[in-house]
Amino acid sequence: MEKLAVLGGDPIRVEKYPAWPIFDERDIEAVTRTVKSGRWGGGRSSVSQP
Repeated sequence: MEKLAVLGGDPIRVEKYPAWPIFDERDIEAVTRTVKSGRWGGGRSSVSQP
C-alpha cells in the first residue's frame, strides 16, 4: 500500500481547487431582491420595509 499524502506520499490531486463559492452578478442580484422583498421562508419578515 502506498503512503498517504499527509504522511509524505504523492497527492492524488496536484492542481489547486477552484475558488469557492462560485457566484456572479446574477446571484448577487437574486439575493439582493430576496433580502429587499422581506419574504423569508414563506412568511413576512418582521423587519420593516423603507
